[in-house]
Amino acid sequence: MSPCHRDSRSQYISGPGRGISRPIGDEPGSRLRSRPRNTPNGEIPVSTAPEETDPTEAEETPPGTPASAPPELPPAPKLDSSQRRYLRSLAHPLKPIVFVGEAGISPALAKALNDALVSHELVKIRLRQPGDKKTAAAELATVSASALCGVVGHTVVLYRPHPKDPQIELPKRG
Repeated sequence: MSPCHRDSRSQYISGPGRGISRPIGDEPGSRLRSRPRNTPNGEIPVSTAPEETDPTEAEETPPGTPASAPPELPPAPKLDSSQRRYLRSLAHPLKPIVFVGEAGISPALAKALNDALVSHELVKIRLRQPGDKKTAAAELATVSASALCGVVGHTVVLYRPHPKDPQIELPKRG
């Protein structure tokens, strides 16, 4: 067995004083776990107490409205061609953050896209759905209230400035 032996669940950590092998996912903060934390034999703790609900706290929603309405989004920014070109140049080294699969644009995808736009402002999206890419890109921009910067192949670039603290400074119009 070589000193750098690795199996499928382990990684070898090299360096001075670090010649240990540990399973991947056992680091603090890792989301990969073979068993739940705080259980010695991996049993999942089950609560036997019924959930108590207070009938006075229940709010009625009118019929035909979703239980949790999405927050109102600001209108999509209007960009001229030089600003779109500048944003495409900033997006060139970025990796796609959101992937649109065969199912198309769903409410979960719209929420993920809105979260990505709030945290990044400029987002690359990879389309894997069959159909017209330009209409899918326009629909993504409409759903997320963002500006469509460009479509190249199966990749879409969208921009929406942060509502309180925009990080990307656009060139002046003109």
